[in-house]
Amino acid sequence: MKRNSIIIIVLSLLILVSLIIWQLNHLNEEYQLKSDLDKTEMQAVLLESAIELRKIENVDKSLRNELDRLSHFTDSILNKNFKSFDSNIIWGYFNGLKEPIASLNSNTSNNELEESSLKVCTSCLLMIGIVKDVDPGTVGAKDIEESGYILDHTPAQMRDVRGIDEADLKYLHILPSPKKIGLLHYAVPIVFLIGLSSLFIWLIYLNNKQTKLIKQKNEFVNHLSHQFQTPLSSIKLSANLLVNKKASNENELITIIQTESNRLENHIKTVLHWVKSDADRLHINKKVISVTDIIERSLKQMKPVFITNKTKISFIPSEDDFKVLADENHLQLMLFNIWENAIKHNEKPIELTIDYFTNEGYISIRTSDNGIGLPKDIAPEKFKGLGLAYVHRLMSEHLGNMELDSVKNKGLSVQLNFPTSND
Repeated sequence: MKRNSIIIIVLSLLILVSLIIWQLNHLNEEYQLKSDLDKTEMQAVLLESAIELRKIENVDKSLRNELDRLSHFTDSILNKNFKSFDSNIIWGYFNGLKEPIASLNSNTSNNELEESSLKVCTSCLLMIGIVKDVDPGTVGAKDIEESGYILDHTPAQMRDVRGIDEADLKYLHILPSPKKIGLLHYAVPIVFLIGLSSLFIWLIYLNNKQTKLIKQKNEFVNHLSHQFQTPLSSIKLSANLLVNKKASNENELITIIQTESNRLENHIKTVLHWVKSDADRLHINKKVISVTDIIERSLKQMKPVFITNKTKISFIPSEDDFKVLADENHLQLMLFNIWENAIKHNEKPIELTIDYFTNEGYISIRTSDNGIGLPKDIAPEKFKGLGLAYVHRLMSEHLGNMELDSVKNKGLSVQLNFPTSND
C-alpha cells in the first residue's frame, strides 16, 4: 500500500509539472502570435500616423524646417496611435542611406537608434491639389485646394519623377519593445494552476489520511485482540479448574468468571461506541477513584494470568488512600496493558512490583519488573501495536503523562502520572 501511494504521488507530481510546463509554453506561444499580429497592424497604424504628420506639415509649412517641433508632434501622434498595443514604441528618423537623422528621435540617444522592419517613407507621402472652379487662365496659389488625400509614392518614383536622392528621403522607423507580461496575462493560467495544485494537495492529503486510517485500524485490531485475550484466558482457566474439580475455592473462580465476563462485555460496548462515533477520539468519563481499590481489583482479575505465567506480585498498599480523577474502565485497561506487556515480552517468569506515591503535583502509579527491559530508549509515541502506545494516548486524554525507565537486562519501570487537580 505504501509503495502504491508513493507511485501515485510521483505520477501526480509528474503530471502536474507537465501541465505547468505545457501551460507556460502555450502562454508564450500565444503571446508570440499576438506580437506577430500586432506588427502587421502596427505597419498600417504607422502609415496612418505618417499621413497625419504630413497633413500637419501641409497646414503649417514652417514645421518642416523646425525639426524640434516636428519631433514633438511625431512623438505625441505615435504615443496616441500606438497606445492600444502591449509594446513600448521607440522611434527614429533615417535617410535613404540608412543613416540616422540625429535631430529627430524620441527617448533614445543617437547611438541607440536602429533600423526596424516597421518603417514608412514620409517624404513619399504627397498631398493632391485640386483646382477650384475658376478660369484656368487665372489660377493662382490661393485657388488650389488641398484635398487631404495622400499619394504614397515609392522611393524609386520619388527619385525618377521628382529627382529626390536617397540621401534626401526621410524614413520614420518604429521599434516596438514588448512589455513584460504582467500578472493579468497569467490570470487564467494562474487560477488554473492554483486549482490543479490544490487538487493535487488534496489528493495527497486523502492518500495520507487513508494510510493513517488503515494504520489505525490495524493498531486497533491488535489492541482489541490484546484486550480480549486476557479476560478470555482467565475465564478459560477458571472454567477448566471447575470442570476438572481441581479447585477448592470454587466461589472465587465463579466470581472471576463473572467479573471477566463483565469486562468482556464492557470491551464490546466500548468497541461499538467507538465504531458509532469518531474512531479518532477516546471518550473519557472521569470520576474520583481510589488508587488502592483500583489496583487491588485489577490484580484480583489478573490473578489467573499471573498464575499461568508464574508471575510474582509485590504490592503493599500505602497508609494514605490517594484519589485520582480518571475513567475507571480506562485506568484498569492501562494497568492490564502494562502488566500483560511485561509478561508477554519476557520469556522467563518475572516479578512485578507495584506502588504509588505523590510526585510534584502528580499522583503516580508505578509498575517495575525484573525482565529484559527495552533494548534502547524509545519515546512512548513511537510504540506501534503495543499496549504502551495505547497507555500513552490515554494518559494524554487524562492530562497526565507516562514515564519509562529501562535498563537493558535489568527491567522496565512504567510510571503513570495523574495531575492532583484535573479540570
